[in-house]
Amino acid sequence: MTSSPRPLRLLLVDDHEVVRQGLAALLARRPAFQVVAEAGTVAEALAAARRGDSLLDPAVTERVLERVRRTAAGEGHDELAELTSQERKILMLVAEGKTNREIAAEVFLSDKTVKNYVSSILSKLNLQRRAQAAAFVARHRLGGDGP
Repeated sequence: MTSSPRPLRLLLVDDHEVVRQGLAALLARRPAFQVVAEAGTVAEALAAARRGDSLLDPAVTERVLERVRRTAAGEGHDELAELTSQERKILMLVAEGKTNREIAAEVFLSDKTVKNYVSSILSKLNLQRRAQAAAFVARHRLGGDGP
């Protein structure tokens, strides 16, 4: 007998009760999530989050909510669809092991701009390191003329 993984326990925080209720209803349909508390203010959230768990910043929360929305709508998640053509090109160069400076010279951008692109790519693909990006390319069999 296999047991399903424990659901992710969530504390919903929004100053609009209707928004909280809508999110709670949406999440209640997903067995991977369990809303354990709701709060309308930061003080209420901090009081409710005493079990020592982490709080997410708004940018992370927005990405999580976007995924929940897509999942609830039955849409598959294609990380590559979120990348621009320039980001895809830079991803391929990262996968080749090139440095930001080498990539910048090849695509005629500044090192700083390439660094920003790489950060955006890692964020969109939910990766933390360049090596993970290279593994992503290999795993998805990308290459040649681009994705």
